[in-house]
Amino acid sequence: MSYNIGAVAVRTDTKSINLADIICNVISTKYRELNRDELYTSSNYKENFDFRFDDCFTVFKTEFYIIIANSHTASKFFSADSDLIADKFYSYFNESKQIFAFEYYQSSDTYGYSIIENGKLVRQFKASQLSTTEFGPPLNIECKWLDLPEIDFEEDGENYRGFKHPDYNIIYHKESLYSFLFQEVFKHEIDFHIDDLDYKTIEVKFFRLTK
Repeated sequence: MSYNIGAVAVRTDTKSINLADIICNVISTKYRELNRDELYTSSNYKENFDFRFDDCFTVFKTEFYIIIANSHTASKFFSADSDLIADKFYSYFNESKQIFAFEYYQSSDTYGYSIIENGKLVRQFKASQLSTTEFGPPLNIECKWLDLPEIDFEEDGENYRGFKHPDYNIIYHKESLYSFLFQEVFKHEIDFHIDDLDYKTIEVKFFRLTK
């Protein structure tokens, strides 16, 4: 499936982890676990479950990662006080060697990732329609995308700017570059494609914060 998702992936021994404990200890003690049949029961959009809402959290467990999906939480890793949220996750997950916070929003062409290794931010990159920001040296896997030259091409009688895929002899529109970049970095870091998250999930739970 295609995702519009902001989330935090933490590499850890997932076997004995209780997903509700993560919400209670890292996010908030005031929450309610939801069954699947409770997620979309209202005609009012705001009352339905969507992890792009501040109070909605989906927690995925894979073989090697806990992935906490919530746009508001993920966005904190790209803010001025990102060290605070990173330290909180790092401490709770027994000083995890890798935390990979990311934003993958195809609907708005926004793609970002923040890579924390042994508690230290080593690389951050975020691109949207308005701007591109980054911290730290690019990963080797990024360079083959970031160093691509732009080319002019014609399609259906119209002129466009684009690039040639570094692995295949196919020309794509300039706007899709960062989507390709994100997907390759995600696969490199997490070891599966973002669209395969459902297939890699061993357990998933849904939580809504309460007042």
